[in-house]
Amino acid sequence: MNKPIISIFLPTLLIGGAEKSLVELANGLAGLGWRIQLLVMAKEGPLINELNKNVDLIDLGCSSYRQAVFALARHYKKHHPMVILTSVYATGLAAVAAKIISRYKPKVVIGAHNSLRAKFERPDNVKDRYLLRPICKLLFPWADGFIAVSKSLALELETFSRLPKRRIRTIYNPVVSRKLFARAREKVAHPWLTDPAQRDFKTLISIGRLVEQKGFDVLLDALFLVRKHHDCRLIIVGDGPLRTDLEAIVTRLRLEENVDFVGWQENPYKFVTRSDLFVLSSRWEGLGNVLIEALACGCPVVATDCQYGPKEILEGGRYGELVKVNNVSDLASKILSTLQTNFHPAEVNARKSRSLNFTVEVAVEQYSQYFSEIWLATDHTLA
Repeated sequence: MNKPIISIFLPTLLIGGAEKSLVELANGLAGLGWRIQLLVMAKEGPLINELNKNVDLIDLGCSSYRQAVFALARHYKKHHPMVILTSVYATGLAAVAAKIISRYKPKVVIGAHNSLRAKFERPDNVKDRYLLRPICKLLFPWADGFIAVSKSLALELETFSRLPKRRIRTIYNPVVSRKLFARAREKVAHPWLTDPAQRDFKTLISIGRLVEQKGFDVLLDALFLVRKHHDCRLIIVGDGPLRTDLEAIVTRLRLEENVDFVGWQENPYKFVTRSDLFVLSSRWEGLGNVLIEALACGCPVVATDCQYGPKEILEGGRYGELVKVNNVSDLASKILSTLQTNFHPAEVNARKSRSLNFTVEVAVEQYSQYFSEIWLATDHTLA
């Protein structure tokens, strides 16, 4: 008997942690024989090129989540997916609302890739606090399940969002793959990433969207302090709305010759594997895929002990230094001490081994098992 349809709903296929994870998941599940539909509000973004030919890409043609509700309801009626899995809370709420108004009722599983608490408690985020929060409270009970990408994020859903523990499953993101290791070995032309024996400075690297969450402003301030004691440079991979603001900080700190914004890169791994240190300066995370990718590349890491993910990934500091969030001096101190450490090859191998807990194969198998449970109980509620 053919397996039922699983619809995965994303806003777009632009680069992002949740988007990359769900594209890997879609490809992996299709390889196991699941009938996978990838639904997008707009058919755009470089991740389109990463899709397996067995994944059915469907453009809902929506310019807002309100429009997406009705487009999804039509999709449910036409295709009868067994499950619709969503990428972020906004897509999850749209999928739930569509279920309420649709005559066909798929199981809606909301992917929790980031912290709701962080969104609601930011003092400048009035819209999320007074609009998104009550909508979540209203619609979350209609969802059939939640998949959190870290154990600590699952605990937040249970306590902060008051969701029943039985409806929450923790499955780590599908991050590490053979493709990642192959790309890490590709050549890179950046002048700061020549053979370490041939350069008299250290190269730091950080990856992420240039947004408040990623804390690049704190990282730049920390770099200024580190450079008083150690000659080092910083490569930042990623684009985003704060690029102009961050470049202004670089100018203010007179770091123009020591910081390079290289923008989005199709293959960031070849940069990471040749860097001396990876730094995650985030104010919050759901898991922290880039931190796992850095471990897979064997790169030493320093990460903020933010909610949620880094402490879980690094096992409390076993595989890399953890620092206080928004603490410039602590970040600078840990960067400096790590740069001055001579790591044994066994420590490099240990980092790579740790990353294998977050492989695509492991995640795909766990999702497949989860969907099989739903399939076997298709006439019952997920609870």
